[in-house]
Amino acid sequence: MALAAALVAAAALLPAQQPATTDYTQQPLVTERLYQHLRFEPDGTGRRDLHVRVRAQTEAGVQALGEITYSYNSAEETLDIDSVVVHKTGGATVTAGPDAVQDVTAPVARVAPVYSDLRNKIVTVPSLRPGDTLELHAVWLRRTPLSAGRFWYQEDFATQAVVLDERFDLDVPRNTYVKVKSAPGVDPQVSDSGDRRIYRWKHANLEAPSEKPGRRRTAEDAWTPKIHSVQVSTFRTWEDVGRWYGDLARAREAVSPELRAKAQELVRNSRTQHDTLAALYDFVSKEYRYVSLSFGVGRYQPHAATEVLANGYGDCKDKHTLLASLLAAVGLRAFPALISSDADVDRDVPSPAQFDHVISVIPDGTDSIWVDTTPGVAPFGLLLYTLRGKQALVIPAEAAPRLRSTPAEPPFATRVDVDVLGQVSDLGTLKVGVRYLVRGDAEVLLRMGFRVTPATHWQALASAMASAEDLDGDVTAVQASDPTATRLPFQFSFDLTKAGYAAWSNKRARVAAPLPIVDFPADTADTAARHDPVPDQEYAARLRLALPAGVTVRPPVPVALARPYGEYRSSYGVHGDTITVERTLRVSGPVLARTERRDLTAFMRVIREDERQEIALERTASDADSTVPTSATADELHSSALTALNNGDFRTALRLFRRVVQLEPRHQWAWNNMGRVYLRMGMLDSAIAAFKRQADLNPYDQYAFNNLGLAYWRERKYQEAAEAFRQQIKISPLNGFAHANLGRLDIEQHRDSAAVPELEQAITISANNPQLHVDLGKAYLATDRPDKARAEFDRAIELAPIPAMWNNVAYAYAEQGVNLDTARQYARSAVDATTAGLRNLSLDHVGPRDAAAVISLGAFWDTLGWVYFRQGNLPEGERYVRAAWLLNFNGEVGDHLAQIEERLGRKEDATHTYALALAARRPPSETRLRLAKLLGGDGRIDALVERARNDLVQLRSVKLGATVKDDLQGSVTLLFGPGPRVEEIKYAASSDRLRVLDGALRAARYPLILPDSTQVKVLRRGVVTCSSDQGSCVVVLEESVPATPAE
Repeated sequence: MALAAALVAAAALLPAQQPATTDYTQQPLVTERLYQHLRFEPDGTGRRDLHVRVRAQTEAGVQALGEITYSYNSAEETLDIDSVVVHKTGGATVTAGPDAVQDVTAPVARVAPVYSDLRNKIVTVPSLRPGDTLELHAVWLRRTPLSAGRFWYQEDFATQAVVLDERFDLDVPRNTYVKVKSAPGVDPQVSDSGDRRIYRWKHANLEAPSEKPGRRRTAEDAWTPKIHSVQVSTFRTWEDVGRWYGDLARAREAVSPELRAKAQELVRNSRTQHDTLAALYDFVSKEYRYVSLSFGVGRYQPHAATEVLANGYGDCKDKHTLLASLLAAVGLRAFPALISSDADVDRDVPSPAQFDHVISVIPDGTDSIWVDTTPGVAPFGLLLYTLRGKQALVIPAEAAPRLRSTPAEPPFATRVDVDVLGQVSDLGTLKVGVRYLVRGDAEVLLRMGFRVTPATHWQALASAMASAEDLDGDVTAVQASDPTATRLPFQFSFDLTKAGYAAWSNKRARVAAPLPIVDFPADTADTAARHDPVPDQEYAARLRLALPAGVTVRPPVPVALARPYGEYRSSYGVHGDTITVERTLRVSGPVLARTERRDLTAFMRVIREDERQEIALERTASDADSTVPTSATADELHSSALTALNNGDFRTALRLFRRVVQLEPRHQWAWNNMGRVYLRMGMLDSAIAAFKRQADLNPYDQYAFNNLGLAYWRERKYQEAAEAFRQQIKISPLNGFAHANLGRLDIEQHRDSAAVPELEQAITISANNPQLHVDLGKAYLATDRPDKARAEFDRAIELAPIPAMWNNVAYAYAEQGVNLDTARQYARSAVDATTAGLRNLSLDHVGPRDAAAVISLGAFWDTLGWVYFRQGNLPEGERYVRAAWLLNFNGEVGDHLAQIEERLGRKEDATHTYALALAARRPPSETRLRLAKLLGGDGRIDALVERARNDLVQLRSVKLGATVKDDLQGSVTLLFGPGPRVEEIKYAASSDRLRVLDGALRAARYPLILPDSTQVKVLRRGVVTCSSDQGSCVVVLEESVPATPAE
């Protein structure tokens, strides 16, 4: 069944393209036609025809279709791929020859030879490029029926990829009993022709779920039981299905002398029947390798127990057969139970196709023990939660088969206990020990992971687990209990170190509790299984964290939440210099009712919000340098400085880097990283000096000359910058940064032909860097290669479907004045997505990412306005570009605004705005030329720009209607909401006296425009100065958004 949609599945695995519209041209693949015709004969033989026509629209689509695999069972059927044709965009066709199709052994047969009947045919598609269409025809011919006189099948129509036309025809004998059931709303046309009855279904899926605007999976989606589109079966009852499988399997359980001897050996030390059952279960579960083949893949009949014993491996049917035979050898019984791990049984359609797994039921007096030998490390009697509380077809030897429910609860209490104990150093480094004790479903997964991973690789395994649990840092000293000792809970531990955990900024830091995320098997609607029960479990995470002396703590708010299905509590305490955190979750109950499932999403949202609460730390030391221990090594200081740099705390980073070079003047990285700080702070001369010092220390440094080039570039010293980039390339020919920067430098100087080879080289080195593809696309556009440009832009968005990349592509199109409708769509999506992320901005929780988003919003407004300008919509263009200018006061944005004013005929306004742009940060080199042309010469430009520098300060200055008697000065951060109006104010720690101006700050009118009628919020930092002589106050807004609020 799944083979029919192999091409569509390939498309579903590709990243969705954004921004989303009803136009599917942005999808990597579009399946134009997916036709299947399935014919069954009265004896159970049959034929399946597949005809697929799919268009590759991007490079990712070409990669997905480059090699296609179809499977078949050579013992029962043949597969003939008789036509593979590529229709080129120009009208030509390329037909694949016989050598394009390989017939190979399926991967499972290479590690488990008894399954050698399973084979794959691999199609290598020739000459496929974006825009081409692949057409393929394949035929499966079933020579041997699965069961004489019977057949069954199920089909699922495409929902995860764009399919324009899907058809499924079922052709069955008219005089044979056939149960056919369709999903609601998927009704077939039925017709008779002679002794045949034909069902025809039509379907289309024009939007993949991930591409529908604003569409996310909801709790309703996640908890809806899987319903197959079409089910077909000739079985009349579930008893018929059970008797059919029982007849296939029972003879394979025959007890041979070898099996009897092995069973006696295994139970020799057993004292009770439970010991006997557990010993035989452990042998089959742990000692026999599981071959993961779903029930129904390959032959339905298991291999003989004697053969499985000799092979040392088997699938779910084989492992049950071996267990049943060993139990029979000591006078006990086990019956097979057919079950589905991902769907509920549809009682209306008795069919083997509804099952994908076989487990075992062991009679135990009046009760039964249900076991699954396939995980290999599951405790005796534990079914994983995907199998609990489900209908299974149990097939006893001497009674009628029937559907029964598996146990809803595990045989013991399931729990996860995590204890974290450690400290934070004076430099802010976190060092903790983490210990897990686990029983239940999570235990099985952990045991499996540690069992298959060599102990030498446990550190990598624990690092991946820690990262998945939101425990960031370096993992060492990993230890674990025996993964196969399933009679006791599983334990493992590791040490975690994270430099810069407490990133101090003006003696303050905010940190998250270093605890793993609360584990909930059916978490949010996005990750929940389709119809999994919620297992009973207890989860407890406890933290004891010692803090440096002289640190005060403001702990988060505790949370208590109770629902019928679970209870969550958190507590936070401070005991001297130690903070304690405890989070507990208790879950109980069977499968939730639908209304409770919706509530579960809200329940988990509260838990996630609690986990995101931060612990506020503040040093009491008055001298910042006094918080740096004298015993700190240069490397420890450097690590902390690097963390401060990455967190945007440039003052702290600079102070620490200076301490590093004082301790170790020839430190191998400090001068380079100190130069990076200077570069970020705009102190270009100091940056150049630091990078030169790094290059003097190590003339072959892998970063110094590239960074030196960036500093020269910022100073508009293009020749020196290019020489520095070339020197870096000479030292490191595969330095992708230097190639990329040299190419970007060429683009800025309009040397686009020279930029192309550098950027192509950079992409060869770093193929997955999306911005490089944008840059190369810009160069291609400028050199009149639009098709290549579009391919690069498409690739960039495939790699990073995020607002910044949509904006960059939109701006590239707008600059060249091409594809403006697409550009507007991308720019609008970037604005909308960023606006949505800023709606709940608050100064209590703002961080560098939020501040960066505000800066980005200004850039995105500018791009959208520039697209409108290019389209001739000057009023809309001015509205967005002016908003961007007043938010960031960027020279390039000012240049755009002046061009719009000039086009509108407002020469005086344009002249002034050009001058303001030249006085602002990094105006384009063309701005001066445009102003000179507007003025008829450049004689007045320098004077205008000098005057504009003062005007620019005045533009950012706001007089406060307040009367004061004292001289006051300090920093404030303002949060603006719709209006715009001031919604929140945060004063720097040393500026508390400014609080008397709270009302005046809120009442003032600021140079700010919010161009959209949304609930967006933006922040600005300013310096307030009050003069007692003048009796008034003024706030001067900074030119750009702060990385963090005033502290």
